[in-house]
Order: sequence, then structure tokens, then C-alpha cells
Amino acid sequence: MNKSAFTAAALPLAARVAAFEARAAAPRARAAAREAIIATVGALMCGSGSESARRLAENAGTRAANGPCLVAGTTRRTAMPDAALANGAAASAGGQETGDGSGEGHATRFAALFALAEARKLSGQRFHAAWLAGEAAAHSFERAAPTVAPGLSAILATVAAASHLLHLDAAATAAALVLGASTTNETDLEAAAHGDALATPLRAGQRARTALQAVMLAEQGETGAAAHLTPDDTLIEALAQAAATFGDIPDATPPAHLSCDAFVARCSGAIGASEALALYERLEAIDEASDIALLGTLMARRALPGAAGASAPLALSTTPGDGSDETAWVP
Repeated sequence: MNKSAFTAAALPLAARVAAFEARAAAPRARAAAREAIIATVGALMCGSGSESARRLAENAGTRAANGPCLVAGTTRRTAMPDAALANGAAASAGGQETGDGSGEGHATRFAALFALAEARKLSGQRFHAAWLAGEAAAHSFERAAPTVAPGLSAILATVAAASHLLHLDAAATAAALVLGASTTNETDLEAAAHGDALATPLRAGQRARTALQAVMLAEQGETGAAAHLTPDDTLIEALAQAAATFGDIPDATPPAHLSCDAFVARCSGAIGASEALALYERLEAIDEASDIALLGTLMARRALPGAAGASAPLALSTTPGDGSDETAWVP
């Protein structure tokens, strides 16, 4: 596959992603997005204590000091790609444990979007819109199945979501899609997952990191990745099919509502009940949040000096004098 052929195939889909208007989505689609985000965060917090999440949180990359992005359920902050890896794995592991159907695709998408939005201090409205763009891309690639492997579909849908989050234009979004495809060896990932319970969460985290890195490189002007792709006419056809159907999010009934009590229970192993309750309330109105980084404050383990990892409750107080309904979080 030469550079011009793949880029030309990616451009129509990229143009639709760049022009996607979340406000035009059906109310049920918008509600379903919020429910999916809540379920995914519940799975992430539940899975943050899993064996796979602990292994990733303890590796050298995620121990980097003073990074902008939270490793959920810990006090660690690290670089965007490492946070996406750790949080994607934790969300996938938690989804397996709770059986709530959040899915690897949602785990991958949330981890990449959360790392990017937290580091750039982007609003909940942009996050919610990007999630919907990713959902539209995911449905489009599902229609192109079986020509696209599920893992590659998850990466490309996450690339579409993250490109929309950054408001990349069509050319940059196309470059990100090319990078997402060119840096993926899904055969190896699928083979590694066979018979290994830890490999499925790791695979979700790797996909989140791959998608995030593709978008970051495209934002910086990288355009040469298509020259390294193995010829694949089926992928070109799948991109064309996805472009033709992109934006058509099924107006289906939203997934089963995760109650506040169930959400708090899933988070209780990682953070306190007061943090979990506040987190749930903000996720219900995620498109009104001024800064996604506020969610990261609630998703972090907060321990008193000398405590053995226990979360300390937070006192909520209105920030004085700024006319905002945001809260200050004080240990």
C-alpha cells in the first residue's frame, strides 16, 4: 500500500470525524455515551487494584515523577502514554470482574481520552463530544467487519475520538489514522492473549497507548507512516465503508443504568465513599464539567501521611469569590 493510496482512503473518514457535530446526536445516543462513560470509570476504579494494573503501576514508566496524568486508584502521575497504558489495562480488568459489558473498546477509548484531556485540561463537553465521535467511528468499523480486526477497529475508533478531542483538521486526522494502523501488530497481541488472563487487560492498555501516540505524532505534523504499511486492499475498502456510514450512531436504548450505590461499591477499594459519590455526580453531568482534570482529583487514592494506603475522606467546600459551582477538594 503506498502512501498516497492509504492517505487518500483515510481522508474521507477523517473529514467526517473533523466535522462531526455531537450536538446533532440523538438524545438516546448522548445518554448512552454518559452511561458508558460511568460504567467504564466504575470498571477502571474496580480494576485499579487488579494484578495486571498493579504490575503496570509498579513498572519504571509509570513511576515517572511529576507527570500530568493520573494512574487511577493510586497517587502516581506519569506521562500521557504510560497513563493510557495503565488505565486501559485497569478498565479492561475491572470490566471482566464486574461483568458490566464496558468492553475493551470502551476501556481503550476512555484511557486515551482521559490522559489527553487531563494533560491538556480540556472540558467535559469536549470529552463527551469526542466519545460520541469515537462511538460513531466504532459503529462504522463494525459495519466494515470482518475486513478489520476488532483490535484494529478499537485503535482506529480511539484515534478518531482523540483527534476530535484535539479538534484536528482532516489532514491531521488522516495522518493519525495512518499512524494508528502502521504501528499496530494485532496478530502478536491476539496470540499473546491466548490462555493468559493478564494479557487481555494489557492488550486494551497497549491499544490506548498506540492510539494516543498516533494522535500526538499527527498533531506534531508526522505524515510519513503510510510508506511503512504492508499492502492491504481490505483496509482501504474498510476505510471507504466507514466513511460512508460515519455519524450514524444507532438510536438504541441506553445500556443498563449503573446505580450510584453500585458505582460507589465498585470504587470503594480504591477511593473513599465521599470521593466516589462526588465522582458519580460529576460523571452524570460530564458534558458540563469545566475541566476533566477535576475528575482525576477524585479518582486518585488519597492517603494521610503515614497511613498504609487508606483513602482519607474529602471535605467539600465551594470555592469562594469566583461565582463558580466547582468545588475545592481538601484532605
